[in-house]
Amino acid sequence: MDCYYKALEEEYRNAEFDLSKHLSLEQYRMQIKHLLPRVKLDIASHLCRKILESDANKKQSSSVNNAVSELLESFSYKNLSREDCYEIGPKGFSVLNCSIKELDHRAGFLGDYFRLKIDVLVDGEERTLNLFAKYLPTTNQIVKNIAVASFL
Repeated sequence: MDCYYKALEEEYRNAEFDLSKHLSLEQYRMQIKHLLPRVKLDIASHLCRKILESDANKKQSSSVNNAVSELLESFSYKNLSREDCYEIGPKGFSVLNCSIKELDHRAGFLGDYFRLKIDVLVDGEERTLNLFAKYLPTTNQIVKNIAVASFL
C-alpha cells in the first residue's frame, strides 16, 4: 500500500504538487482501509454476475443476483436498509431497488437531508416512490445534541 502512495507522491512531485500537504500517508491508509471492503465486494459481485450469466438454472441465478444486490445496497447506503423500505411502502409489495442520495441544498439546520427512491412491485405493476428522508445530523455534535433534545 505504501508503495502506491510513494508512486502517487512521485507523480505529483513531477507535476510540482506536494501531495503530502493535501493527503498524508496516514490519511491515504485510512481511505484505502475504508474503501477496500467495497472494492472487494464489487469484484465479488462482478464475478458472481458473470457466473450467473452462464448458469442454466435461472431461478437459482435470480436468487443469487438478489442476494448480491441486497449486499451491495447494505454497503452503499449506510442510512438505509431494504428492510427499512418495507416499513415505508404499501402492503403486499416487493422492493425491487432502493437508493438514497444526500440533497445538495439544506432546508434546515437540525438534520441531514436525503432523497430516497424506492422501486417497488405492487400487484404486478412497477412503481417508483420518490421520498424525502431526514436523519439526525452527523457532522456537528452540538447541532446533533440540539436536535436530539428537540425530540424529547
